[in-house]
Amino acid sequence: MHYLEIQSGCKLDDQSKPLFPQSLALPGRQVFYEGGQVTGPYFPGEVFGDQETLCPVAGLAKQARLRGDVEDWGLYMAWAQDQNVDLMGFQVPIDNLTPVIQELKLKDKTEPLSDNGRLALAQCMYVKGRAFAAMPDPDFPQGLELLEAAKKIQEKLLGEDTLTARTINSLGSLYFKKGDISKSLENHLLAWKIIGIVTKGKPEQHFDSPMHIMNIGACYYSKGNEWMDKDKPKEAETYYRESIAYYDRALRIQRSLGLQKSVYIARYIRNKSLSLYEMKEYDEALKFALQALNMRKNTFDRNQENIGLKGDVARSFYQVGMCYHRRGEEAQKAGASVDIIDDYKEAEKNYHQALKLTLELGYDRRILDYEDLKEDYIELTRLIRGDKHKSNLDRAFVNFEVRLLDVPEFLRQQEAAGQEIGKLPSLDPGAHFGSDENEEEKDLLKVYE
Repeated sequence: MHYLEIQSGCKLDDQSKPLFPQSLALPGRQVFYEGGQVTGPYFPGEVFGDQETLCPVAGLAKQARLRGDVEDWGLYMAWAQDQNVDLMGFQVPIDNLTPVIQELKLKDKTEPLSDNGRLALAQCMYVKGRAFAAMPDPDFPQGLELLEAAKKIQEKLLGEDTLTARTINSLGSLYFKKGDISKSLENHLLAWKIIGIVTKGKPEQHFDSPMHIMNIGACYYSKGNEWMDKDKPKEAETYYRESIAYYDRALRIQRSLGLQKSVYIARYIRNKSLSLYEMKEYDEALKFALQALNMRKNTFDRNQENIGLKGDVARSFYQVGMCYHRRGEEAQKAGASVDIIDDYKEAEKNYHQALKLTLELGYDRRILDYEDLKEDYIELTRLIRGDKHKSNLDRAFVNFEVRLLDVPEFLRQQEAAGQEIGKLPSLDPGAHFGSDENEEEKDLLKVYE
């Protein structure tokens, strides 16, 4: 199974129940749909993938902290760390929000929190739970506990509201990663129903609606995979086609909202490519995979500090490589010689770029497709380069994993004793890994002695 991209959170705060009066005065916030069914302030950077909005919110959090306003501090910290889930990886918001949640709970014991304070606590728990769900290996128990606690507060104080829907959506994403697709779909459909209520029957006017639509499509994709596992391709195709319809709908809504430059556009296109890939429509899948890759590269070039975008680019390189790889296999089955199949060469180049970016991210932020990338890259290397290169690449992956995971005690002892432990793999972005003439390969393939 290949991994879709799902959205566990979006960054627009609906004003239909403005329990947070401070939010209206934040610098740079604008309003969509003036006079329409839905209004919502947003930070420009929230949907275009940059960090320009973190500074003002972080500054407001610091000011609240200095004046001893724990509730405002919690509210602004939740906003800032919601961005960090996407910009800096899951560990930063977990570390930053843990003391905030503890302090809000402590205050509640001595001086009951106001409604705004309880909602700030709920928002902190939502963001921290979303961060646990964003892990490559999600911490399901902690994520579930936090998100359920946030939902309980929001349902009591807000009822059917945008923020409640976002928390329920994140629960759906958490169940999705756990592999419980039925429970995931149940939560995503409930979140979408709430958005319909918030907008008085016009959910497609809501800023969050593309996210909800895409996640429902992701569930249908996974149901297609379940049928494929049962060797029922016709039934599977029905669900894959349904998922594509949802992705196309999400894309139309996103564009109708005037967000053509949103980082999420590429996500919908990539997921559509993946459904086509599962149906073995590799030419069409490649076309959309390349579109998504080019969009992500362009966005990342403008925002290279955004770790989340780097992971997105790596995943797109891998998907493009997958499509070329499968086309190469079809050419080989048709009788073409391995050494003249250009698609294999293109697959290798794209796997190489995906691996390079993954190494830069580090093991704890590795892409969801890391194990699949490793399997496909090693398989292709063995096929077109031979067993020697395949064995070397095997060891390069082991080098990366052992170095950045919990290193066994005997390796720590070796390091302390001054014995050399191999360098992390280092790749030149312009190098074509695997070539016999490429000196970079020696660095990439250095392993622990």
